[in-house]
Amino acid sequence: MSIRILAVTDLREEEISTPLQTSDGSKTVSIEQYDGIVRKYIYLSVILIRELYLFNYDCILVYNGVGLVGLVPILFGKVSTCPVVSRMNGDVFRQHEEHIKYHMEERNIVKYIKYSSFSRLTKYNYSQFDGHLVVSPHLRDLLIDRLGCGQSLVRFVPNPKDRDKFLTNGNRFDGDNIILLTVANYNFYGKYRGTLEIANSIEQLLENNDNIEFRIAGGGKYYKEMEIHMGEINGRINCLGYVDEIQYEYEAADILLYNSYIDGAPNVILEGQLCGLPIISNSLYGMRYQITHQETGLLVDTPEEFVEWVEFLIENKDYAKSLGDQARSKAISDNCPQKIGMEMVTAIKQIVSSGTT
Repeated sequence: MSIRILAVTDLREEEISTPLQTSDGSKTVSIEQYDGIVRKYIYLSVILIRELYLFNYDCILVYNGVGLVGLVPILFGKVSTCPVVSRMNGDVFRQHEEHIKYHMEERNIVKYIKYSSFSRLTKYNYSQFDGHLVVSPHLRDLLIDRLGCGQSLVRFVPNPKDRDKFLTNGNRFDGDNIILLTVANYNFYGKYRGTLEIANSIEQLLENNDNIEFRIAGGGKYYKEMEIHMGEINGRINCLGYVDEIQYEYEAADILLYNSYIDGAPNVILEGQLCGLPIISNSLYGMRYQITHQETGLLVDTPEEFVEWVEFLIENKDYAKSLGDQARSKAISDNCPQKIGMEMVTAIKQIVSSGTT
């Protein structure tokens, strides 16, 4: 049975549109390029009216489904009796809670009210979706527990990633210098905290080895504060800020470090794997499903273990390279957009079928 999907997103369009190329008759509508809330949602409403009137869609798929980008398709889905499914790419509930706490501490009343309202609307949206595609088993369990919905309505489908951009020719450990890299979105305290823990763990290693550098890529509201802290820890910690062409940083690095306390299934891990980097990550959230310990990377339970494994990989370079090679092979196989597209279509069929029985 074929299925026609109308996808809606306001960010990362390629994570929806590319895999859905495997589904004939499906279409992706992105409102990311439109400025202004009124313009965005007038455009989205017009497109939804046209598409749902002209074509017989089996499902509306909404990327993340937060705020109005979730509510508008839900309303049109109810009117047209078309099932609406979310594509959950992260713990949106925790993300909103972090924003609310931050603005409350900053005494920014306007943004506090904004994110509080946004959070309530998102919770409503998720109670109204007919099903969910999630990027990690962790998010699947979270939704089942939070919403009380059946397992048949929450399906795990990993993120796709176009390998061509990240299949770099990096020569790991070829010179005397060693580059350690982390990449994160520092709009979230949980990622900022994680990077601070890495820096504290490897501080003595940096002190004792002039040839080792720790690079931090990523911007956000915690970036300036982090930059100050890192300067106090060690001079060989290089804060890069937001990096547009991040693949070149992956290519230059020898080891990727990742430590986060708010996540779904981070693209950073997947991108690092495609680049053939040996990766050390804390064993939480989707990371513990993305990495098989000592096969496609290394998982740690405490921040102190980061320095232990970094030292081990530097001393055992062939093993480090083998971790990166195995991770790359797995990512190429498991996260191919065409494969993910077929998994998306199968999962949506199952959700739609469960909702009609």
